[in-house]
Amino acid sequence: MKISPEKFIEWCENHEDRFGQIIVHGNEVRLNTIFPTPSGREDHDHVLWCNPYGGKKNANCGVFHCWKSGAHGSLISLVMLCDSCDFETAAEILGGQNVILRNLEKKLKEFFENRDKKQEEEVANTLDLPPFSSLITELPVYNYHRVQAEVYLFNRKLPTDGLYITTGGGQYRHRIIIPYFRDNKLIYFNSRYIGNLNNIPKYLGPDKRLGVGKDDVLYLPKWPKPGNKLYLTEGEFDALSIYYSGQSIKKDLYSGAFGGKNLSDKQVEMIRAYHLVLCLDTDAAGKEGLGKMAQTLQTKGLAATFVRPPKIYKDWNGMLQKVGSEALVYYLLKNEKPLNDIALLRLLS
Repeated sequence: MKISPEKFIEWCENHEDRFGQIIVHGNEVRLNTIFPTPSGREDHDHVLWCNPYGGKKNANCGVFHCWKSGAHGSLISLVMLCDSCDFETAAEILGGQNVILRNLEKKLKEFFENRDKKQEEEVANTLDLPPFSSLITELPVYNYHRVQAEVYLFNRKLPTDGLYITTGGGQYRHRIIIPYFRDNKLIYFNSRYIGNLNNIPKYLGPDKRLGVGKDDVLYLPKWPKPGNKLYLTEGEFDALSIYYSGQSIKKDLYSGAFGGKNLSDKQVEMIRAYHLVLCLDTDAAGKEGLGKMAQTLQTKGLAATFVRPPKIYKDWNGMLQKVGSEALVYYLLKNEKPLNDIALLRLLS
């Protein structure tokens, strides 16, 4: 807020002995100058022009100009000079306390904007698991969150190894956390809601401000050496179903999840060194996704095979729950087919 013109005029009237008669002309207040003029000149009457409204630049503190001496500045500085006071006192005299508040508000705004910007930059450069994440196996056996996670995974015939559960509040509350690692470095995570509330997203990844999404990563329980066979599924639990089914019969079945219905360019480059086996779901979206992925791989110069669960099961975890690990592995190995044009025509017809 600007200084008060009425307060300025009142201050001038209280200094009539110095300024003489006050002349108000539009927005201007004309006074006798208090500044030294060229020697021999006595025409100092009403040459000090003051504008409490701020003049052409609309200055919050008002402006003055002496046409004989050339002195100029803000009206607050004029008060400071005449009354030998500090800025805050002069601002208070002219009813401009809000000028101080305005400056403080501006500084506070800049402080918080800079702080928020710094926090955003820190978020953008830092990936970590959600707050209150704990390895399921490291919680006490009677812990409520551990029991909740174990029951959920037991029903899906999956172990708890390497998986986390959130034990606190926030947007990741009641979620199993599936970390993505490569070269022992966390590159991403996904979370599965296991609570009882409706209208809650089943899956939730990291803050988007991190600049990394599902198209930028792949989930692999264990990264194989180049040249190995890699079974690619849509979701992490399907990849774990294949991986642990192989482990149960002491056979290495390397699996991974790409988290969608198509492969991004980044994901293609991650899997280029492997023999690919596409293992999508049996629903309509899985069928459509298989066709899209076949085209993507063909344009990238990559060959692949494919295998789908029996139609009575939606996905590999659904099959695992019904028939067990050994039957799943036997089916997987016996039903792998080349991903060529003839196979696709039969599949998509």
